Amino acid sequence: MRLVGEENPVKQVTFLIDDEAIGTITEAPYRLQFHTDDYALGLHSLSAEVQLQDGTTLQTESIQANFISADKEGNFVSTTLISIFGVIVVSFIIIAIIQTVLFKGKRGQNGAQKGHYGLLGGTVCPKCGKPFPRHIWGMNLVVGRFDRCDHCGKWVMTTRATPAALSAAEDLIQEKPTQPQEANLPPEKTLEQRLEDSKYIDQ
Repeated sequence: MRLVGEENPVKQVTFLIDDEAIGTITEAPYRLQFHTDDYALGLHSLSAEVQLQDGTTLQTESIQANFISADKEGNFVSTTLISIFGVIVVSFIIIAIIQTVLFKGKRGQNGAQKGHYGLLGGTVCPKCGKPFPRHIWGMNLVVGRFDRCDHCGKWVMTTRATPAALSAAEDLIQEKPTQPQEANLPPEKTLEQRLEDSKYIDQ
């Protein structure tokens, strides 16, 4: 427990729990440490009597505090963290399902214009090697942003790519696929040539 406020006019502070004094501090800082295990579990009233240098005594407003055991506190923290993590995971799954449904059949149509990737920057998909802007709905997982590629539609872990890497990936998209070389087939023979060749077919 500690006294919050101007300390110069203060002569001493007596701290109370449930209106019973647990200690008096006569010099700043006016703080008193105690163990909640020394008291019954449940709600308690915390307050203080402040005696000023001029002899005036002031009573602070009481604060309600709930004393719980270490085991219950650990269970409460664990339950709270698990609940928060569960909400995050469920929210991410819902977002992923919604994005998959909305963008189904639209792969490759949502890429940014060349050199423009928005506030979050661009990245290169590790699956298809094509650049796309990182989306605000992507999940930030500290090591990277789990996001959906606009081209192949897969969810991948991404990091902000450098301008050089984005430019190289853009060049790959601009390149036209090479056409397979056609075999050097002889020109189609005329009907007369085929008739002439048929003379030499062994029957």
